[in-house]
Amino acid sequence: MNVAKSIRVSLAMENKKQTWLANELGVSRAYVSALCTGVQRPSMDKLTVIANVFGISVSEFVKRGE
Repeated sequence: MNVAKSIRVSLAMENKKQTWLANELGVSRAYVSALCTGVQRPSMDKLTVIANVFGISVSEFVKRGE
């Protein structure tokens, strides 16, 4: 599971920036940047929230990174 790639692909598909995702999640842009580069891995709860922000299921979100 490549969460970093899933996030990057999802952002590109929605034509959104890391700042947008950070605002939607209520976290810093630095945290989102760390997620996008694979430095940080989200908890399962946070992964669910990220998928919800993009309006898709966790399984669909994960598939985007494959």
